[in-house]
Amino acid sequence: MAVRDLRSWIIAYDIADPQRLRQVHAFLVKHAHAVQYSVFLAVCTEKQLDRLLESISGQISPAVDDVRAYALPEWACVHFLGFAHPIQWILAGEDLPSPARALLDPDEPRDGSDDGFLIEGL
Repeated sequence: MAVRDLRSWIIAYDIADPQRLRQVHAFLVKHAHAVQYSVFLAVCTEKQLDRLLESISGQISPAVDDVRAYALPEWACVHFLGFAHPIQWILAGEDLPSPARALLDPDEPRDGSDDGFLIEGL
């Protein structure tokens, strides 16, 4: 996969049933970065995004649930009010400093290795 094929995607959901909501949230936490409770950032190819959404489609009820993915432009201006995750580093494609990485994932290993912000296993 070429780096040029990567895009930043905002994935947002509105799930009516609490059990389905927990399932979708748990799935996305493993494959994207939580920006807010029901809003995630994924940096991946369109093919990876399609596989991610296909996986989610089996967990929702399309009649009452809503999952959306929005492609961000290469340059995105993000404004914050209140506490915000360090999304600007992710959007810039820069390696996150350790404190920022800890905010995004407290279980993230601190051994200096970083697989980037790709969806793994899809």
